[in-house]
Amino acid sequence: MENDGKLYYRINRKTGRIETNLLEWERSWKNVKILKYPTRFANELRLGVRDNYTLDQILEANVMLPEVDTAREYWTPTPAEQNAELMLIEDLLIARTARSKELFLQWRQARLDENARRKALNEVAKTRVDLEVKDLKERGDTINKIMGQILEDMTKASRERIEKYQVNPDNVENDEESQNLEEARERGDWLFIFEAARETHMFQGATTDRVLLYEKQEQEKVSGDFNRWITRFEDQIETCETIGVELSEEAKILYFMNNLNDSIFGDVKANFMDLSTKALFPQTYEEIKQRMIAEYS
Repeated sequence: MENDGKLYYRINRKTGRIETNLLEWERSWKNVKILKYPTRFANELRLGVRDNYTLDQILEANVMLPEVDTAREYWTPTPAEQNAELMLIEDLLIARTARSKELFLQWRQARLDENARRKALNEVAKTRVDLEVKDLKERGDTINKIMGQILEDMTKASRERIEKYQVNPDNVENDEESQNLEEARERGDWLFIFEAARETHMFQGATTDRVLLYEKQEQEKVSGDFNRWITRFEDQIETCETIGVELSEEAKILYFMNNLNDSIFGDVKANFMDLSTKALFPQTYEEIKQRMIAEYS
């Protein structure tokens, strides 16, 4: 029973092993389910990067300019202007009062022009703020819907594990990170659910002697679906890399070859082990995978 694709976490009664469809479930969200929402959310989920754009950031990016002073009724020169202009006036015997009035009119017109420019810029900034605030509200509403749908897309057991999950404060890098589901709801931190799912479903009981889980992968009798076997194998690789295991290309190739079914890929495995032909094999796991898919799919 696969629970209609919902995220599950259970213990197999026969083997005592933990079973979960976390990787398939997360892949279905990245590739299908999130696409019903705006593109930005698909990008956030694919990259694992939060968009923490807030109202304060919107206002900071769209500063409203104050009007400049135009209330003076006469021109008062600065010390520099007095030296450069009025001293020249006296040298040329130009009427100081008339020149002062002319300079005042120039000053006032420049200020009026500047206020008109600032008013136009402020109108543009206000329109942009209104649109971004509206978008921010719509984003919040959308995030609430997404979080609700993600939690509904789980079995009761999985949802309870995530609701109880608490981030270790020692692992929190900054104050922007959520530490539990309730805080994530308040912040609109919808990616927290996926992070909590990985922690509660993938890492349970992971120890140094069990990280290479895919080494013991069950050998299927490739019944016309070699691609499916490849996908399962790569899920195990992703599990190891997610919990911090560094896998070399050589290690991936060795485990891949060891997990091939002997009765179907006997010749391939024999050639791989033969010293005279091993050097002719592709040097990366990706190359081997593509060759095998082309030959056996």
